[in-house]
Amino acid sequence: LTNKDVIPGVIKSGADAFAYDYDPNASYVYVNLFRRLFLQSNSLLFVRIPFAEDVLFTVHSLLKAEKFMVVPTIFYVYRRNDTSAMGTMNAAKLKSINVVMSES
Repeated sequence: LTNKDVIPGVIKSGADAFAYDYDPNASYVYVNLFRRLFLQSNSLLFVRIPFAEDVLFTVHSLLKAEKFMVVPTIFYVYRRNDTSAMGTMNAAKLKSINVVMSES
């Protein structure tokens, strides 16, 4: 399976979703819905880093999830800002994201 092969409505483990469906270029937290109890019971919080907090949060939440399902419904529309921290991505920022990921 690749991201293009994700089948809406299929329930799988978060680990399987991470292994087969995870796209680091689209790991924004706003594409996911979480149950509050899931976040609380797994002590999932955002790590204080300068940017890309959602990448680390998404990875941790997928690896903790017993169940994960793709729902083919748009719940959120993201407006791109080319002057934001992520809109001005460069090699130094990518390197720091890799450092954060490898340390967690």
